Amino acid sequence: MHDRRHLHSLNLPGYTIIPLGASQPKVRKGRGRPRKIENSMLGDILNLLLREHMPVRKVAAMMGVSHMTIYRMLENTEVLI
Repeated sequence: MHDRRHLHSLNLPGYTIIPLGASQPKVRKGRGRPRKIENSMLGDILNLLLREHMPVRKVAAMMGVSHMTIYRMLENTEVLI
């Protein structure tokens, strides 16, 4: 077993020696499935649905998503007006 003082002299590929007491930021980025509807598409979708009175399935086909994706997006939108 190596003494901690000698760990810095080891060159282990793929490993980073972190001194005790040093904290690294805990960033959780990119967890879960990526969104199919970008925020920029939200205005277009709402415009087609509310102003053009286009059916949800037709809007979904135009945007390349399922109709359930549109319904979930509407369910998660807090303020529509």
